[in-house]
Amino acid sequence: MQRYQGGGREPRMRSGFSRIAGQAVYVLLAMAILRFWIMPLGSSFWGDELATLWVIQGGPRELVSRFLEFPAAPPAYSLICWVAYVLGGAHEYVLRLPSVLALALACVLLYRLMTRLVGQNAALPTVIVFLCLRPIIFAATDARPYAMLLLVIIGSTLALVRWLDSGLLRDAAIYAITAALIPNYHYLATPILGVHAIYAVARIREGGPVRIRQLAITAAAITVLLAPMIRPLLRLIRARDQHVFLNSPGVPAMAEFLAPSGLVFGVALGLLAAWIASKEFVIRASAVRRSTVCLILALTLAPAMLAFAISLLTPTRIFNERYIIGAFAGQAMLVGWGIGLIQPRVARSIILCSVLIISLGCFGYSRRFWPPHNGENWRDAMAAVRKAAGTSQIPVLIKSTFPESSKQNLDYTGKLPGWLLAPVVLYPSAGHVFPVSRAFDHASVSYLATSVAPAIDREGRFILVKLGPDDELNNWLSKRFCGYSARSLGNFDLVDATLYERALGSSKF
Repeated sequence: MQRYQGGGREPRMRSGFSRIAGQAVYVLLAMAILRFWIMPLGSSFWGDELATLWVIQGGPRELVSRFLEFPAAPPAYSLICWVAYVLGGAHEYVLRLPSVLALALACVLLYRLMTRLVGQNAALPTVIVFLCLRPIIFAATDARPYAMLLLVIIGSTLALVRWLDSGLLRDAAIYAITAALIPNYHYLATPILGVHAIYAVARIREGGPVRIRQLAITAAAITVLLAPMIRPLLRLIRARDQHVFLNSPGVPAMAEFLAPSGLVFGVALGLLAAWIASKEFVIRASAVRRSTVCLILALTLAPAMLAFAISLLTPTRIFNERYIIGAFAGQAMLVGWGIGLIQPRVARSIILCSVLIISLGCFGYSRRFWPPHNGENWRDAMAAVRKAAGTSQIPVLIKSTFPESSKQNLDYTGKLPGWLLAPVVLYPSAGHVFPVSRAFDHASVSYLATSVAPAIDREGRFILVKLGPDDELNNWLSKRFCGYSARSLGNFDLVDATLYERALGSSKF
């Protein structure tokens, strides 16, 4: 009798532990969403988000022209941001909220996609891995198009799977429309359409209601829908050297993409903890279609490998997390599928808890209770500038945050482009503002000498606002204004704001 009761207590204890582990997953998931998605919403914009605001401030009529002048936010995304801007005003949380909502919906669709392709055991692990990946965390609260891009990539993939299963014209139309949106949110995501084509052919070969002829008609419909953006796309491609400033990628960059260190450590630690807590856990393979394997592998590898090859073999460097962000959805599907094969459920819960804990420790500025979205604190920096300048006409030199300014051949004698001073669109300055290009060439040196230096000589002081060190600019200023002392206006993370004042009794020249 005692043996029987003991045997009953052990299953109850295991059941209780499994329930606690399962609840811990949802608690940690809520903490991750709060930390990664909600808490950074009100922090200062960084440079590229300020460029988004510059694009939409011109209104719907100028979205395309401003995008072509400075491709910070494509029109399909800018229109959504403009609506949010009109309804809620120029606030950080207002312009970031569309990205949060888009990524939340993307997670729902990703769950449904994995449930349909593999099963429910893999659906939740896929979503958790997805939202714990660094590029996804950043995209969630970024006032840029990447969260929307993820939504249309995952949504169009789900629509494609539904159409290939049902063969219905309605599902084909939904897929064609959503697939055509992908290049509209970022033209470098176009290879995703190739991934869809690979999967569709593999799925048709396995049998189903859709035939090659129907696939060709749908591809033609997508091409027609993409026709309006062909000319702007060709224009951007011709000017690509003005907008891409990445270094040539190496093996470590590809290795980090294939096996993100935080994710690998979280899964490995979780496997060890699961083995200790439940030594009976096993990997139980489930039957999936070959086309499903093809889709997951192609989505994970094809965009990244293509960008890597282009960056190595041509002068165009495009191997960057945000340019291949769709591949991270495939990566999450691949890892989530693997975790879903592990039995029992408690072992999966332990692994997911480990992934969430490691992610919370690695990302989201763990050293700060209230994390910023990015390390560029332009809001507080410009507030300090206004306080230091007061009502004076002190020269305020604001060095552009955009590498594009170094290749635009700026005409300093005419009207400079508005995006050059994007930070002051939302965070106004004081004094006499002088934009400074990233380039330190003959034109910029002449501009500094003929326009900026006389204003500094008159006032006897100036403020320099820039990102990080700049040896060329600092050397020129220190030589030209050698009698000036420097005083930092505060700590603004990556943004440096420094007040320079002429020492008493020193010469102007």
